[in-house]
Amino acid sequence: ALDLLLGLALGVFQAVEARRLPDTGLGYATLFLSSVPTFWLALLLLLVFGEWLHLVPVGGVVDPVVHGSLPWLGRVGDRLWHLVLPALTLGLVGAAGTARYQRAAVLDVISHDYVRTARAKGVPEPRVVLVHTLRNALLPLVTLFGLSLPFLLTGAVLVETVFAWPGMGKL
Repeated sequence: ALDLLLGLALGVFQAVEARRLPDTGLGYATLFLSSVPTFWLALLLLLVFGEWLHLVPVGGVVDPVVHGSLPWLGRVGDRLWHLVLPALTLGLVGAAGTARYQRAAVLDVISHDYVRTARAKGVPEPRVVLVHTLRNALLPLVTLFGLSLPFLLTGAVLVETVFAWPGMGKL
């Protein structure tokens, strides 16, 4: 769900800033993230944030040294801390694809007559984008949500393997 919300926001922003520097930069970033293999992105994030910067744990579900001595809430926090990189990996790949899809949908809708009419009537631009454009551009996102479920399953198996997370990949 987080990837859909982030992808929706990025896609709308890219469409509003079409053919400008933010659109170009985000376009390259989303193209890279949507075309790179999931396991490779997982390894890259693991290397940068786990090994080089030492910001997050590099694998497993819990820290075996301190997990047993933590209180209940600390154990939950430890598990969530170990889930940051796997969730970030799946979220970035999903958000990139959603952003590219949503950008195209918003650019298609923004050229319709009712959007031009709203602008000619003096409706403020944020209202034109959020009410008139986004409402109609969200319909293809429902289809994309249904199509993204199989990706989440296959991508999750690869990410679980890279991060040594016991999940669906071990079934």
